[in-house]
Amino acid sequence: MTGRLTWLAGELRQAGLQVVEVDGWETRGSADFAPEGVTWHATAGSRTSTAQGEVHVILNGSATAPPPIAQLMIYRDGVIYVCAAGRCNHNKVGWSGPNEGLGNTRLLGNEM
Repeated sequence: MTGRLTWLAGELRQAGLQVVEVDGWETRGSADFAPEGVTWHATAGSRTSTAQGEVHVILNGSATAPPPIAQLMIYRDGVIYVCAAGRCNHNKVGWSGPNEGLGNTRLLGNEM
């Protein structure tokens, strides 16, 4: 297993992206994590939600997903919030398509 992606924030920054490291991200999420792909989700947040509000949901979970929900959150302004380095609870095992057979342990989750 790969474990936690503690290099993630640095790689994003090196690519020229604006990154905010959420406190505790390097140890958040399970170390049982070996990503083979990336999955993209819509946060479904309201038009008036703030970046901090969206990060709060990722860190605290929802009625359908225990926390943490995703490794990354890309806000409307393009700023990337690094929320977790380990496995998160954003994707059940896919039944077909590019996520077939893959789930939380094998996919890096991006909320936007």
